[in-house]
Amino acid sequence: MTTTTVYGTPITLTVDSTQIATSSDALRSGTSATLDGLAIKWGRASRLDQPQPATLSATVAVPEADASRVLDLLTPGKRIVATATTPLSSKPLPYTYTASLLWIPRGAGESTDLAPGPIQPSLTNPTAWDKVPRFSPDQAVKLTFTLTTEVNVLTLVVAPIYYSAPWAESGTIDTQRAITITNPPSGTYTISSLGVADWSIGLDPRRVGSWVGFRVTATINGARFVDESTTFAANIRRWYHYSGLVLTRAVIETTTRLTRTSTIFSGRIAAAPISYDEALKTARVSLECNDWTVDLENKKVGAKPFTPEPTSARLARVLALCPGVQVEPLSPATSARRLAARDVDAQTPMDLLREIAASNDAILWPLAHATRGEYFKFEDQDTRKSLYYLAWDPGTGNATPRVRPPRGVVISASSITRGGFTVARDLSDIATVARVTYKTTDADGKQNDADAVATAPEREREYGTRELRISTWLDRKEDAEALATALLNRTGPGGWVITGSQVTSAHPTMSGDTLASLLDASTRAGLAVTLTDLPPWVPGNPKVPVYLDGGTYKYSKGTWTLDLTLTRAATSGGAAAWGQLPTRATWTRMGSLTFADIASLTI
Repeated sequence: MTTTTVYGTPITLTVDSTQIATSSDALRSGTSATLDGLAIKWGRASRLDQPQPATLSATVAVPEADASRVLDLLTPGKRIVATATTPLSSKPLPYTYTASLLWIPRGAGESTDLAPGPIQPSLTNPTAWDKVPRFSPDQAVKLTFTLTTEVNVLTLVVAPIYYSAPWAESGTIDTQRAITITNPPSGTYTISSLGVADWSIGLDPRRVGSWVGFRVTATINGARFVDESTTFAANIRRWYHYSGLVLTRAVIETTTRLTRTSTIFSGRIAAAPISYDEALKTARVSLECNDWTVDLENKKVGAKPFTPEPTSARLARVLALCPGVQVEPLSPATSARRLAARDVDAQTPMDLLREIAASNDAILWPLAHATRGEYFKFEDQDTRKSLYYLAWDPGTGNATPRVRPPRGVVISASSITRGGFTVARDLSDIATVARVTYKTTDADGKQNDADAVATAPEREREYGTRELRISTWLDRKEDAEALATALLNRTGPGGWVITGSQVTSAHPTMSGDTLASLLDASTRAGLAVTLTDLPPWVPGNPKVPVYLDGGTYKYSKGTWTLDLTLTRAATSGGAAAWGQLPTRATWTRMGSLTFADIASLTI
């Protein structure tokens, strides 16, 4: 398989563990290849919507000699994963083990494992090594260690370990490529897969893309008292000098350019019609794919009715019907909200998961990660911290809203396509009334709908009646009222909406780090973005903080073009309390600021 390197960024399309070539060279040689024009659509249209299933479209040119194999492969229902490997601007840092006594083997055949990064508890923090270089066949992986030994006979066996995740149990020992080192004196040594070193070690080419560590095994003959000729008083050495071997420092490093391999799409083929391309003089398959949640869209639960229960219990009940589906832990507040009884016999798991999200004012994000795989995240919208803060001018003492130092990623306006870039008052989602429907149960056990309402009379006088209504399965009035108030606060006037935000990877200001964060299906959802260097005509210039809530991504002729769905950074979750204001704050120093202006500001 070959890949197209664009902006130093290879893309890979894999169907049922079989990679589809992405280069014109492959096509010329008679191998099917993905043509320019791969497109991915993901996220939600506005900050009031739930994310829709992501889609991928691509065209595969199919030479006649390869047609039978490829058509069998590109069958609707097959698993498909798209990845991008992006070079990062930072240099790979060596991982260093340091301690006065890193390792003292006590007997023959003892070993210690040296991973290329900090080992994580089993099945936790799968992103921990995202910036740890992986094995590349043309780059060196090196182990440098400092050894202190006082024994006459010492044998070290060093074997590569290939890790598929940042967990100890994911490592595979390569005993076939182990090297044996006999009687090394005290000193600092280097073992390397390529280049000049004290010892060379081979790596399995089939393990390209894995993380590489090392297992060091020692066989020693420890010193004996009878071999010493001095008295105790005359011997100033410490006991560990006689243990045989002390490993005091170890460093794992690579010359590989630091990259990040991102899963940009994971799902199934929905349709694969084939036609003849007159220009290419070969057949072509037009792939249409849905993300991995399609499996949960196409099955009925068929379970007994759910009883009233906390959200955490309801979620656990739904997940029990969907073996293998992963969900990030809920916030304590979300876990505690109670949901009403529910007849679920004809419902899909996705319907139920979206109901849980809507009832808790959360966003249900379907995510995917190269190591972790596919999983859901319930983002509590009020935990989305404001990117603005309230600052005081040191000269006048007056308070003004300021943009926080950048979080997430920074995108310079110079990399944004001018055509279509529009900034408008955010009037589309202004609500003057928020109505939340919840469930009640009467004395006869019959379930009914009731409404919790929050109003903003001052808004209604200015903007007229604009009602926002959502339906939930909450069964407590106080929870519904709190949700109505939160919705109303989050849909207040005064914000701006930015449309037509199109960026390109070809622009020199677009860093690999930023591109990777925008592409990666585990980081892009709700990503904090700061737009900088904006022209004077843009309100809030020169910096405007926003959140990334969706987009349409296209890969063509070596370049990523990203049409971003950006929402304003206002959120009631970051609002400051009166008690947090400094003593110098007075009403007069707040100037012309309104309560709406500072509803989403932090200190």
